Amino acid sequence: MKRALHRGAVLTAALTALSLSLVACGDDKSGDGGGGGKDPIVIGQVGNYSGQIPGLAGQGYGLQAWVKATNAAGGVDGHQIELHTADAKGDPASEVSQVTQMIGRYKPAAFVGMGLSTIAGSAPTVNKAGIPVIGGNTNDVAWAVDPGLYATGAGLLGTYLQGFFAVPSAGTKTGLVYCKESAGCTGVKTMMFDLGLSKANGGDPVYSAEASLAAPSFTAQCIAAQQAGVQVLAVAFDTSNVIRLAKDCDKQGYHPVYAESGTVPGDSLAAVPAMEGTLAGQADAPWFLTSGPVADQTAAMKKYFPKVPVDSTTVSGWTAGAALGRAIENYLGKNPGGTVDAAAIKKGLGMFKSETLGGLTPPLTFTSSGVQKQTNCAFSIKIQDGKWVQNGTDPVCPPDSIQSTLDSALAALSKG
Repeated sequence: MKRALHRGAVLTAALTALSLSLVACGDDKSGDGGGGGKDPIVIGQVGNYSGQIPGLAGQGYGLQAWVKATNAAGGVDGHQIELHTADAKGDPASEVSQVTQMIGRYKPAAFVGMGLSTIAGSAPTVNKAGIPVIGGNTNDVAWAVDPGLYATGAGLLGTYLQGFFAVPSAGTKTGLVYCKESAGCTGVKTMMFDLGLSKANGGDPVYSAEASLAAPSFTAQCIAAQQAGVQVLAVAFDTSNVIRLAKDCDKQGYHPVYAESGTVPGDSLAAVPAMEGTLAGQADAPWFLTSGPVADQTAAMKKYFPKVPVDSTTVSGWTAGAALGRAIENYLGKNPGGTVDAAAIKKGLGMFKSETLGGLTPPLTFTSSGVQKQTNCAFSIKIQDGKWVQNGTDPVCPPDSIQSTLDSALAALSKG
């Protein structure tokens, strides 16, 4: 059992699990473009399309949908996007190998929408090559400490503040049940209780318990949380086991407000009556929106990948592509006819000043080099009348009064 919080493993299997039947995409080339007189812009993407934790594969498909839709519309300033993908299969060693091979073989100008549990392993490789990484699983502390990584959405702490650490009103009694199988689960406990983020967010943390996902029942945890007076119960499980726990609590007449983050919130959760009122945080605009750029993403997914469910991961992949496109436009706007390479894309990213990509992200501000400061603003959603709805229309930002606590927590996580 791992209790130590390892850098780059803050969110792993239990928080990203989503059972999909997906094909491997090793050395796949996607584009649907061609034509035109301008050179294509080569990018790479490595993700977990198969293996034990394929729950982030949607990021790859969301990115591919953006590439196909963009190329079909003429590309970015006339440049087609040439995307090469590879399947890490949930294996950190394979991830590094795939990234290294892709750099040597294709010389990508950027890695985009990296659907990996952690990018800490390959970060030194891409940084040495001077290649920016744009978007991916930002529920990973590596995005806040490694240079060259550009998080296209809320960072780890921002998403969790609106999710696991959500506090509807000051003084709300909060609790947590977390799985013992994943460092990501125990990491939630570390942040929520040991680093004091629930309390800093206005909550009164009164209960935490570890549980095995293989347990036949979570009744004992439900009773203990109820006896502790927990009003908002964070559950660091995968989706299917969150539902199991909620049903067990329902049988005991216990109906707390559940709190979730990452990829766990989805349509299957909203369909369960016991989950009514659940709160969750999202790094990017919610997948269920029917207007704006999210609707464009949904339409593209239905056109190009009709069998892949639209969820927070597909929006994340699409958003990463949109950020790439904006960076290219920014650079070429200042350097018409210039060569779009890794350095050029970094310069384009450095022009992001409170950029929201049309409402896809919280305001993003980047520099052309170094470690990027993450935003702690995130989208807040909840289950209401059996469906997900957005809490307000804008990302929610934590008060300035807790910034020092957030900084201390991030520093502690980076050393873990």
